[in-house]
Amino acid sequence: MTIYIAVAIIICVTVGNDYVKEKQFRKLMEARENNYCTVIRSGEHEHISIYKLLVGDIVQINEGDSIPADMVLLRGSKITTDESNITGEPEHLHKTGLADEEGPDEDSDNFLLAKSTIMSGKGVGIVCCVGENSQNGQAERKLDIDTEVTPLQAKLEIIADFIGWIGIYAATLTFFASVINMLVFKYLNEEDIFVVETLNRVMDSVVLSITIVVVAVPEGLPLAVTISLAYSVMKMKEENNLVRRLDASETMGGADQICSDKTGTLTQNKMSVVDCYIEDRIERNLDHCSEQTKTNFYLSVGFNSTAQLLIDEENEGKEIRQGNQTECGLLDFIRKYGQDYQQIRSDNEEIYGIPFSSKRKRMTTVTRSPIDSGKYIVLSKGASEIILDLSTKFVSEGGEIKDLDEEKLNEIIENVIGNFADQAYRTLSLAYKEITEEEFEKQKEEVESDDEEAFEKFLEKDLILL
Repeated sequence: MTIYIAVAIIICVTVGNDYVKEKQFRKLMEARENNYCTVIRSGEHEHISIYKLLVGDIVQINEGDSIPADMVLLRGSKITTDESNITGEPEHLHKTGLADEEGPDEDSDNFLLAKSTIMSGKGVGIVCCVGENSQNGQAERKLDIDTEVTPLQAKLEIIADFIGWIGIYAATLTFFASVINMLVFKYLNEEDIFVVETLNRVMDSVVLSITIVVVAVPEGLPLAVTISLAYSVMKMKEENNLVRRLDASETMGGADQICSDKTGTLTQNKMSVVDCYIEDRIERNLDHCSEQTKTNFYLSVGFNSTAQLLIDEENEGKEIRQGNQTECGLLDFIRKYGQDYQQIRSDNEEIYGIPFSSKRKRMTTVTRSPIDSGKYIVLSKGASEIILDLSTKFVSEGGEIKDLDEEKLNEIIENVIGNFADQAYRTLSLAYKEITEEEFEKQKEEVESDDEEAFEKFLEKDLILL
């Protein structure tokens, strides 16, 4: 009866714990993998979970996005992808849309694999395979990972085998000792050996030996181990360490060093603006800035960006930051001043755009100037050292434009960028310049059929550091 009770307790504790932890683990995994994407349905933009994607959906993709499903690129602007996690090839691949003027060639294709990453560019694609039917889904389905024996299980098996052999040896010795003792006793007393009583004594010895083997197995050991692991799991949960399986708590609890990327793991994965160097001053706000500087700053942050701040209605109105987290932090910063980036984007038209790439380390967008409608404004944003090299002027106190000479440039690098870097800040620079519509069209016509890079160099030349 004791054995039955112990076995029942072990089964109940193990099954109950595994059920609860598996449920919590699946919930966490769904939250981690439940990414979102922007689709175009019936002409309307919708922000949906990737698990709700259907074959035939039109999906918007931007730099930094993870492809949610196998897609065919319809239209794109300088799109390159990283498929190393799928194919193992480290080189970035150039993708060309079906509707693009150049069209796919031997150096590019129009197929986007699920779980690959957009390294540069933006565009739209049509979904052709989702879930297990995608290339990545088929690969995951074929994976067959054998469960490894944990260190504790290996030690328990050794102990169980050791105790088992001791029990067998002890039972064997006891059996032979009992039988020999009985035979010697009958011989000394000159009793008849070949009788039913002798057979009964032998059977009693067999039962005794079997009892020794059974008793030698510690039926309380599995229960003690299970209760101990369950207690460890609960203690680790109190420290925000959710262990999915009981037998994993021994290895997790013994970890003394954990190597991990801090962003999104040890932090909230939400970037925010801490300090600003604007109008030749380091401040935490824009209160001291002129109205013209504020206008250009809001336009540069809100329009020259692909990030979005969205609300998840299904998750109690939780904010979802889609796209580059640094850009999301900038959008959140201007929101504090009553600026709606969606309204900024709807009020302005993109005339020309150069998407961000890891090679260029910047992105540039051209739109009509909000101050002078007869001019275009070039908005550039990127790595501080890159933007500084492209700038020849800077916005000084009161919105005054001054020359960015060598002395001032070194001062900004040492006292501003160097100071921010020492505090582990991620620095980003914004710059702009205004050009006439005639100058823009003239330069574009001269290089449109010759060298597009020359036109882009013209746009990003002689910028004004904001």
